[in-house]
Amino acid sequence: MIYHLEYQNDFARSVNVLYFSSNDIDSLQKVSMSFNENDKSWHAIIEKDDALIYKFVVNDVYYLNDPRAERYIQINKKGIFSSICASQLKITRFMPVIDYICICLGIDEFYNPIGITDTITSFDSNVICFVQLSNVKDDLVISMFWKNPEQIIVGAIDIFVQNDHRRKRRAFSGIDLKDLDDCNLIINGKWSVEVFINGVFMASKNFILDKFEMYVYRNNLLYKKIL
Repeated sequence: MIYHLEYQNDFARSVNVLYFSSNDIDSLQKVSMSFNENDKSWHAIIEKDDALIYKFVVNDVYYLNDPRAERYIQINKKGIFSSICASQLKITRFMPVIDYICICLGIDEFYNPIGITDTITSFDSNVICFVQLSNVKDDLVISMFWKNPEQIIVGAIDIFVQNDHRRKRRAFSGIDLKDLDDCNLIINGKWSVEVFINGVFMASKNFILDKFEMYVYRNNLLYKKIL
């Protein structure tokens, strides 16, 4: 079967298709997409015997799902991917509305944000981005990209929201700054969380990392790093 993929993205400088070439979860391959000036879209052709399971890789850093995919599936240890069995949908899947977005320090038992703030300090290393959606009519993949002041993505999290006929939904993801592998990425200044739904940019939220201190091990001794 030959799949003709088309993708539109206003901020893309390059786009690749990351897909499974077989049923083996380690069979990921990458194909470059070409840009068509006439329709302002990216295009690729992939030949495969069965369903195509894939993601778009934008600018080599954003791993995004296809807003025209037939469905979204969870691949063990690989994340959430788009899937089509014949071709992309004719139109973009129905998109909800983000009514509210905030940075907070916790979530209560009723899924309300706790400790809403725009400034994070050493006492608040666990940071959460909370969104409230309305007009939900379909399965969704919410992707949150956490970026430091140098615009480096330090965390990327996908959240699958299954349609259960509730029109209003809440979702959140978080990172623990002190658990990041590379402490050099933790920089004081303005951070941002970019929120995509089904691969489409929907919103962003900024917060300030202020007077944040981090402890690192060197030669079995504990050192404090002032950022």
